[in-house]
Amino acid sequence: MKDPVLRERLRRVAARLRWFRFWRALAAGWAASALVALGLVYLQGPLGWTSPLVLPVVAGLGVALAFSVGLHQLTRPIDDRWLARRIEAAHPELNGLLLTAVQQTGEAAGPGGYFRERVLQEAAAQAARADWRDVLPWPRILVGQAVHWLACGLFVASLSYLRVTPVLGEKPSWKGADGVTVTPGDTKLEKGESLVVLARFGGEVPAGVTLVVRESGIASRTIPLVKSLADPVFGGSVPEVQRDLSYQVEYPGGRTPEFRVSVFEHPRL
Repeated sequence: MKDPVLRERLRRVAARLRWFRFWRALAAGWAASALVALGLVYLQGPLGWTSPLVLPVVAGLGVALAFSVGLHQLTRPIDDRWLARRIEAAHPELNGLLLTAVQQTGEAAGPGGYFRERVLQEAAAQAARADWRDVLPWPRILVGQAVHWLACGLFVASLSYLRVTPVLGEKPSWKGADGVTVTPGDTKLEKGESLVVLARFGGEVPAGVTLVVRESGIASRTIPLVKSLADPVFGGSVPEVQRDLSYQVEYPGGRTPEFRVSVFEHPRL
């Protein structure tokens, strides 16, 4: 199609459709990324696993996914015949004229050249009298952008649940389904070092929390954990750990799984 007026009118309509597809694809990418993030949040409880790397990784992958699908839609070509059918559906007065015009590929001097020239002239005249971009009105574009920002906000909100809150400066190694986090979880200590255990409660703060320590061949012992001022954090320690042991935190209405502490000793010189 060689008519410059008709070609420019079709280009404007195609550009508006591409941008609408871009916003719509971005919204779908943000929504999919938010579902992945919320799925990881849901799995953290049963798995009892948390890591400060989860948030930046999920955030980076979510941004990459959203913009990759968005740019794909923005750069994807639009077929002229499909575009003409859509315009004619919104402007029935064209009565097939535009679709016939975009299908004209021959030269004006060739067979049927006069007919092709007349069709292009009439289609260009129709294009000059009407703004075909109304096939996608501005309110619909604004709704697409609003949905995009809503999905983006949902993604950002879901990332906040993946943030690992430090417990007195330490990153928790275990997180329960009820929001309880324990530091250090499974760990290794040099022989003679003290084991410091911190438990943060994300929901209701219990009145008392105890640390149950078990060593092979020795009866289990309990150590009360002390609440840290106004923070929902309880802490305590096992001094001078000499051998492998296991421990768990008990509180009214629940307990954590057992965590294992492995003791090692550097070789003497």
